[in-house]
Amino acid sequence: RIFPKFGATARVARKSRFYVTNVALPTAVFSGLAFTLFAAQPSEPMERLSVAFTLLLTMAAYKITVAGMIPQVSYETLLDQFLLCNFFLLVAMAVVSALLPQVGHDVDAEDLADRVCLALLGAVWCLIQAWFVAKACSRKD
Repeated sequence: RIFPKFGATARVARKSRFYVTNVALPTAVFSGLAFTLFAAQPSEPMERLSVAFTLLLTMAAYKITVAGMIPQVSYETLLDQFLLCNFFLLVAMAVVSALLPQVGHDVDAEDLADRVCLALLGAVWCLIQAWFVAKACSRKD
């Protein structure tokens, strides 16, 4: 028996604008809003923690909602990694808010630690956003 050989190639790509505007942008805004917790004094951890946990719950609920919008695949996508990075950044902010009052009773040391944490977490936030944009742009042809 002879079988004819036929080959075909198809290039398939998703339009990413929907996912960027409806998933990535709100996620970046939620994690960016977490920096408002630094407006409260470090000596008032409950105010900070209420902001942090509210945003953590918001992100968790948003992730559950978004899971229905994103195609189900067996691997971790760039968008999944982005959501997780922002989620863990919020967790880090909550931990910092809980531990910062333990620095001591020296107001100057507490203020300095607060500023250092704000700068470090702010830098991490910027790096996460820049990483996502760079990876997303490099995948486009």
